[in-house]
Order: sequence, then C-alpha cells, then structure tokens
Amino acid sequence: MEWHFTSGNGLPGKYVSLTQSQANTYNSQTHIHSHRLTTIFWEWPSKVLVTLRYLAKGDFYSEVGDLQGISRSSVSRSISVVVAALDRKLKTINFPTSNEELRIVKTGCFRIGKIPKVVGAVDGTLIPIIAPSEAEEVYVCRKGYHALNVQAVVDHQMRFTDVVAQWPGSVHDSTVMENCALKQWLTTTDQNWL
Repeated sequence: MEWHFTSGNGLPGKYVSLTQSQANTYNSQTHIHSHRLTTIFWEWPSKVLVTLRYLAKGDFYSEVGDLQGISRSSVSRSISVVVAALDRKLKTINFPTSNEELRIVKTGCFRIGKIPKVVGAVDGTLIPIIAPSEAEEVYVCRKGYHALNVQAVVDHQMRFTDVVAQWPGSVHDSTVMENCALKQWLTTTDQNWL
C-alpha cells in the first residue's frame, strides 16, 4: 500500500510504502477518525481531479465533494492548493518589465503588425456571473445579463500578460483601462504601446 503525505503547504511530500500488515497496525494504533485520515492522506492527483471538475463544471463544492467522497472544506483546500501550485509553476500572467523582456515582445509584435513599440494587444470581455445579492444592478451589462467586465492583454505569442477582473458589467471598457495600473505604467514610460 502506498500513502502520499503532503507537506504543510499542500504540495506533494514524501511517498511512504507500507505493507498491508504495517497499514493494519497503523490503523489499529491510531485514534484518528476515518474522515481525518482521508484528509491527511488525500493524494495530490485527487486534488487535481477535484480542481479540474470544479473549473470545468462550476459545480458547488458539495457536489464535487460528493463525487469524490470528501467534504466541502477539503474541496476548497484542494482547489486553493492546486491553483496556487499551477500559478507558481506556470508563472502565468506576468507583464514584461525588464528591458530584455520588452525588447523580445516588441520585436515579436513588430513582426506581426509592423507597428513599432507595441508590447501587447488589449481587449475587454464580459464574463457572465450569477447575480450577486448586493448591488445587483451594477453587474447588469449592456447586453442585459449579469457579468464582470474583464480586460486582458496578450503578447505576440498570445500569452496573457495582464488581466483586470474586478469591474462590474455595467462599467465601460474605457473606465477599466483608465483605472488600471498598466495605464499608469504606459503613461510614465512613453515608449510602449498597446
């Protein structure tokens, strides 16, 4: 039998192989309830599966947990750990800031559009959401449904380099751009364009 321990931050820890008799001895000597034991030895691949199910379907934590036989809090922890690990590993949304990074992006963008000093392409999109219980009316977008107005920037390789996902659907794209940190940076550098 192989049990997987996780480190304190939820990342995969050491793997321990036990014979069936060792596992039986451990189980008979411990006073930990079975649900606690499940939490302690909750395997990393299962955390990934729970997260993928949640992200793909948007189910409630209770529904995802029922499918895997775990609690809502375990689902929540699994999602948090997996998303944080992916973010650290992929180093996803990072705007180029060093001179070398900017040079690479500008060169790539120039090859595509023949416009100098371009560091990315920006656009806004409306992401549908369930109506919030407070200030519901400000989330109704111009198309008549509840949404977030999300602004995103991609580089020449179509990688996201900046995302602003904090504005309700009723807010115009220009307001999102005027109030984002990227606009301030573009204004101060004067050598870069979107």
